[in-house]
Amino acid sequence: MKKIVTVIAIAICVFFTTSFAVKDANEDVVESLVCQRTDVLSSYYAGHKGKEETISIIEKIETGLLKRNDIENIENYFQTDIDQVKGYTIKDIDITYEDDEMICANITIEWESESIMGNEKFIHCYSVICEKKDNTYKLAQFL
Repeated sequence: MKKIVTVIAIAICVFFTTSFAVKDANEDVVESLVCQRTDVLSSYYAGHKGKEETISIIEKIETGLLKRNDIENIENYFQTDIDQVKGYTIKDIDITYEDDEMICANITIEWESESIMGNEKFIHCYSVICEKKDNTYKLAQFL
């Protein structure tokens, strides 16, 4: 009886440890893709990164409509008076769905921006979808 209880306890510990490790890995995927996207677009719009390099990075980390829209925006809004991201902090990542091909999450970001009206700090929650393409995750939605 004691052995059965010990085996069950070990099995439960392994299950929870594995579950948390997968969740942490998926949070890392979401955070990495969102940070890469934010950094490359912010650098481009501020004039610090070239168009071709920016598009190349976007094509590696995004897919679908998000990629098409971001590339279209890169073409249309270079060095305009849109708000410039001065800093950001990811406050929370909540994985809402995950399987072998997709990660869905809500992500909360605190932004520091500068516009022609001055500096602003605000917090916003986004719905994010990452899809696996060619054995790597790509950002498919950032709303």
